[in-house]
Amino acid sequence: MPTKKLVNFLAECSKIERSTAYKIIALISCATLFLIIIPTILIYFGEMVEKLFLIQASELTMDIIAFSSMAIGLFFILWTIIVQWHIGKGTPVPIAPPRKLVIVGPYKLCRNPMQFGAMIYYLGVGTYFSSLTAGVFSMLFVIVFTLLYNKNIEEKELEIKFGKDYLEYKCKTPFLIPKF
Repeated sequence: MPTKKLVNFLAECSKIERSTAYKIIALISCATLFLIIIPTILIYFGEMVEKLFLIQASELTMDIIAFSSMAIGLFFILWTIIVQWHIGKGTPVPIAPPRKLVIVGPYKLCRNPMQFGAMIYYLGVGTYFSSLTAGVFSMLFVIVFTLLYNKNIEEKELEIKFGKDYLEYKCKTPFLIPKF
């Protein structure tokens, strides 16, 4: 029952016209949480996991994985924000969501490009600041979180907000891994 209330609350958020300042503050708050605070926590836990499962790689391999993952991840994250801002008239932040269904740009490739970008970014950040084990742990966390949140909350919210249009889009577009 609490999930249904949350879904309905988030669906109602899209009906509220948000100011540019509100959207910017929401984006900065969420960026701080999802690009700095959560990765820091995941790196800490990833280091604990490393004691159990050590994934070894050369320093060059880790640097390549770290820098390319962070660049690709940030590209998808920023692309998603820009498309939601300009086309959806909102943000990826649930309390300032897009007011229009966005199915272009990164959303042509998969339904959750923000989470895809975060998954790749967390792999890079964890690898760069700790180890490949911490990077993989962080990436797996995003996959699990994405599955739980999107399947239980976000998809239901989008069905309420956009109805048949979203259901058609959902049938044609992959969930998380982009189809190029």
